[in-house]
Amino acid sequence: MTLMIVESTYDPPLTDEARRRDQERLDPCLEMRGVEWVRSFEAADRRRKICLFRAPDAESLREALRGAGLAFDRVWIAEQREPDPADPDRQAVLVTR
Repeated sequence: MTLMIVESTYDPPLTDEARRRDQERLDPCLEMRGVEWVRSFEAADRRRKICLFRAPDAESLREALRGAGLAFDRVWIAEQREPDPADPDRQAVLVTR
């Protein structure tokens, strides 16, 4: 599975009700395509959202989003980088895919 990022913008800002409705529509579409939602980050003003998924490929994720009727700005493959605990200066990073 590949890490994927989805970027979305909202105008007007995303509401709790809209988020729940979107998730209910999206869940079966993700499951059907073997995509796993990992986590999401919303801007404090709720006008932007970044979601992290694990998916077989970018097109599977795009199809799931479109199947649920959800708008998005971008879908892209990501690499996870974290500080290397073995590096005392923590300048090196670990990369996970």
